[in-house]
Amino acid sequence: MKTLLRILYLEDSSAEENEENCILEKEYNIRKIFFPQEIKNALKAFSPHVVLWDNNARVSPQEVLPTLKISEENILSILPVRNGNLKEVLPLLESLSIQLNSRETSKLEKKPCCELEERYRSIYQTSLDGILVTEPNGTILAANPAACRMLEMTEEEICRAGRSGIVDPEDHRLAYAVSQREKLGKAHTELTFVKKSGVKFPVELTSSVYKDREGNSKTTAIIRDITERKKIEEQLNISHETYRNLFYKSPIPYWIYDRDSLQIVDVNDVALKAYGYSRAEFLDLTIMDLREKEDIPDLQKDLEMISRSTGIVGPGKFNHKKKDGTPLKVEIVGYKVDYENHNCRLVACLDVTEKENFLTRLKEKEARLTAAQEIAKIGYWEWDKSTDTFFLSEMMYQLWGVEKSTFNPSWESIINVIHPEDRNSFQNAQDDLIHEGKENSLEYRVLSPSGEIKWIQEKGRIVSWQGNQPEKVEKTARDITDEKNFIEKLSTSESRYKGIVKSQTNYIIRTDMEGNYTYCNEKFFKDFGWLYSDEEIIGKPSLSSIMEYHHQAVIELVERCILAPGTAFQIEIDKPKKKGGIRTTLWDFVCLLDAKGNPSEIQCAGVDISARVKAEKDLKESRLRYKLITEATSDAIWDWNIESASLFWGNSYKSIFGYDPGEHQTLASWEQLLHPDDRARVTGSLDAAIEGTERKWEANYRFKKKNGDYAYVLDKGIILRDQKGKAYRAVGSIQDITEKKKLEDLLEKANNLSRIGSFDFDLVSNELYWSAMTREIHEVGEDYKPHIDSGIDFYKEGKNRDRIKNAVSRAINENEAFDEELQIVTAKGRELWVRVIGEPVTEYGKCIRISGSFQDIDKIKRAELEVLNAAREKETLLESIGDAFFALAEDWTVTYWNNQAARLLDCPRETILKRNLWEIFPDAVGTAFQKNYEATLKDRQRRHFEAYFEGTAAWYEVNVYPSSEGLSVFFKDITRRKTADVKLRELNKSLKAHTRELVTANKGLEQFSYIVSHNLRSPVANILGLADLLQNSEYPQGVKEKLFGEIFSNVERLDSVITDLNGILQAKVDVKTQKERIDLKLLINEIKSSIKNVIKEEKAEIKCSFGDIHEIVSVKSYLYSIFYNLIINSIKYRKPDVAPVIEISARRKADFIIIAFKDNGLGIDLANKQEQLFTLYKRFHHHIEGKGMGLFMVKTQVQMLGGRITVDSRVNEGTTFTIILKESLIQLEEENETALSISGN
Repeated sequence: MKTLLRILYLEDSSAEENEENCILEKEYNIRKIFFPQEIKNALKAFSPHVVLWDNNARVSPQEVLPTLKISEENILSILPVRNGNLKEVLPLLESLSIQLNSRETSKLEKKPCCELEERYRSIYQTSLDGILVTEPNGTILAANPAACRMLEMTEEEICRAGRSGIVDPEDHRLAYAVSQREKLGKAHTELTFVKKSGVKFPVELTSSVYKDREGNSKTTAIIRDITERKKIEEQLNISHETYRNLFYKSPIPYWIYDRDSLQIVDVNDVALKAYGYSRAEFLDLTIMDLREKEDIPDLQKDLEMISRSTGIVGPGKFNHKKKDGTPLKVEIVGYKVDYENHNCRLVACLDVTEKENFLTRLKEKEARLTAAQEIAKIGYWEWDKSTDTFFLSEMMYQLWGVEKSTFNPSWESIINVIHPEDRNSFQNAQDDLIHEGKENSLEYRVLSPSGEIKWIQEKGRIVSWQGNQPEKVEKTARDITDEKNFIEKLSTSESRYKGIVKSQTNYIIRTDMEGNYTYCNEKFFKDFGWLYSDEEIIGKPSLSSIMEYHHQAVIELVERCILAPGTAFQIEIDKPKKKGGIRTTLWDFVCLLDAKGNPSEIQCAGVDISARVKAEKDLKESRLRYKLITEATSDAIWDWNIESASLFWGNSYKSIFGYDPGEHQTLASWEQLLHPDDRARVTGSLDAAIEGTERKWEANYRFKKKNGDYAYVLDKGIILRDQKGKAYRAVGSIQDITEKKKLEDLLEKANNLSRIGSFDFDLVSNELYWSAMTREIHEVGEDYKPHIDSGIDFYKEGKNRDRIKNAVSRAINENEAFDEELQIVTAKGRELWVRVIGEPVTEYGKCIRISGSFQDIDKIKRAELEVLNAAREKETLLESIGDAFFALAEDWTVTYWNNQAARLLDCPRETILKRNLWEIFPDAVGTAFQKNYEATLKDRQRRHFEAYFEGTAAWYEVNVYPSSEGLSVFFKDITRRKTADVKLRELNKSLKAHTRELVTANKGLEQFSYIVSHNLRSPVANILGLADLLQNSEYPQGVKEKLFGEIFSNVERLDSVITDLNGILQAKVDVKTQKERIDLKLLINEIKSSIKNVIKEEKAEIKCSFGDIHEIVSVKSYLYSIFYNLIINSIKYRKPDVAPVIEISARRKADFIIIAFKDNGLGIDLANKQEQLFTLYKRFHHHIEGKGMGLFMVKTQVQMLGGRITVDSRVNEGTTFTIILKESLIQLEEENETALSISGN
């Protein structure tokens, strides 16, 4: 199953499919873009989390960002891919996928408030983004550690600075963001912040408004430092502009046509110039208009083939025509593109007319040359000593008797072609040529696989030097076998006819008709007598001195001789040498007749032909080949006669730069074409080379073309000197490297983006070179000169430094390349991860230099390490987590079972692995476990549930996740938690009740304190004042008695107040009384009975409507007092001359019982008396006797029962008191019974 992670892959269109591509397609929701025209369609209804950007892709992130719909929840990540290598990013994608799945999962799960609060606190403290809590006016209340690090301030300093102290005052975006937040409640923008040091940096800010617990508006601001992202965006803008210009400013002709209408829809200037049209004229053409009429049928067939192709088509060569009808030979490559919502193809066409004509002429010349070589039997071969490579002409393969398809030229294979006895002389001749540097000549034999021996005459010379060492050797070879055979025959004839003395340097033998020796000369005995132990040759078989593999050939030749007496037959025979090896000899066999004309003997004359003749190179053929190479090369060849000051140019001078070869025949005229900024440097280096001893000269510079443009060129030359070392001639070539230079510049930019540098360590000069990027990574200046020892010292001491030392040592001593990821400590003390790749360069098997690349991979490596740590944690998670875990295949086979699962379900791993789950746990079939597992397997959605399993008599919390193989199940035993939950609910309810009691008690205490300070103070003060007066004995007795009367009156008032307060305190104490079930009708009847005289006297009517509420659980004394006071109040405050009617009703709503007392009395002015309604000693009808305690006691007792009371009243219309009580006791008892049954207690 694919993960939730959505990926947009900006892929290189030329990249090949690999295993990592298949993983992306299988595991992730991915869309690919190859060309800019595909962006719009690819991003329809698609919002990616990640953008993968191949550094070779035609589309950059900058081109797709404006089209992307990026939400605030999904933060876009851009990951670079180097040269299609997805291995580096797959771990990052897996990590991002896990984070995304976790985030999406957390949205679905309900977490307890305390856990969420802890999580938010953790996020606040550990977030990498800065988080600020502020007032809407900009006052900062709090800042997390990330914000402090970002701003380089403490939290106190940030709060003191406020919003205006951390935002750049010149940033006008702030005002707009604040207005948006006021309007929408949130804002998202980019601002410029200022650090404590004064450094400004860009941030991405997300701010929203929320209400705190007191209902006050607060704001949160999440800030992210986007300095690096801004740098990348700036680089992407530059890259985007560069790639956009590739089409219009490319030196290659490009045009685009609609695949349906064949209409040309766009074209670059180079194509317009090549075809001779204006832009408007060209865009009015179809691709049919560029072809000749007779080519249209072939074009239509090609278009049918192209319509079935989805990739690159070509290259192919076709005949086009210009506007004036001139034929144009072009080489075309086509690419499928979407252009302005049209199905199109991008066509690159190169004018190869001149190239084709040139190749035709070259082939004709090459054919003539080959024919001449075949007629003369002359071959040519050359050896490039600097690269140890060989070139052989077709005739050379024939001369050496080898097949071109199987023969791989090398010194070893060439030596093997040479006859064994001529190999030493052949090798010595080559050594002499290299060491002495003079032309030489040599004759040698070659032995073909068929056994044929040829004589070759070879001449050789050195044509180029590298310093004092030969660089290239060329040779000509000629078949002289016929000449040698003639000489050999002549020698044999002379030995036969001019006497035995002349032939002593050759071998002379005779054999009888049975093949036994009858004669041998001294030369033969000297070379082959050792074969016979008695040193007697006469009478011994002649085959005994011949190698066995030549026996049959000799026998057949003798038979031919017998059939043709007097005729000489020639044969080459191998014979053994005394000290080992083979001696090759050439023999003439002649059959001699006796006097009767019958064959009597075989006479043989032979010669040792093991010695080789050195070959002499054919200078004429060498010059011819040089001329052909000069004409064939694409470089501009030049030849400068220093003594005559004349300068000669090859034909390519015109095709490359537009000048006729005869235009610039002096060095001064050439100098005028150099770019002014390069002229002094180039002429100075040339003068120094001529005056010095160098044999080579090389320079890069800008050269002015005929059309006025400057081309980047590479100029190489060889300087010829006389015996005194004076330069008399220089020959070389100029190569146009403009395109190469552009590509190098692009490569340098790409390397800078990827932070890739280079290095080169020359072991000969012991010099170490670092590129600018390599110095930047090491954080050293441009003038820093690295050395191999100082360079290694940058690597972190310990295993990192040891590894690079060992890698360099192996490269030097064993020619072993290396690719290491190591840590360095920069010149500024920063630790960085780098990737260093080194490739040894060898010469004659010895390492002479090490070249390579140096890349900053610190961010990537640190991300990899985080992923690896996560992977290690994941690896041990299944066994180390507290949860039990098992995995199921789609057929319910158990594929994994951890130790915790084995313990909780009392089922060992070996019992259940690879077994069907329902066979092992049949009592789970049909339960919530099976139902949830099957549902998850069907709809592939995660499930979380809690269920009781009879098999283990336990409760389990289960999380089920779909996987690519089936299901992953995490579960844990929550039986203790279930039991604890029941107790926790009991404690929670009790705590809430106590809390309400405390709140109520607190409010009562406040009022009680007020009563004590107010109601008691007045009588006590009066008593104290009167007592002071009684102490004055001067008052008459009558006055004193009156004072005593006032004292007693105040004492009675004080006693009344104390009695009332005692009643209030007693009411608060009585709440602890045991609650009981109370029948409401019986309660009303008891109250009616106690006040029946008042009811009768006032003609009061009490109506009751309790519905299905017959009884409630409460404190009876409280409920009696509440009902009694409300009924008495309704009767007491009746309207004059109107019989009081009291309606008492009860109803149930949710978990509450609502009791209403409605009367038709005087009513209360709530507009003015609302706040004093339930206050002690407050009365609202002073014409009626009362103390103002009734309603206070009612409210106090209702609150002590955990309820509340409200009033609705209008003057002269009546009053309604509503009491709301919770059926707490009944509910609690029912919950306890349920919990006990669940827990099994």
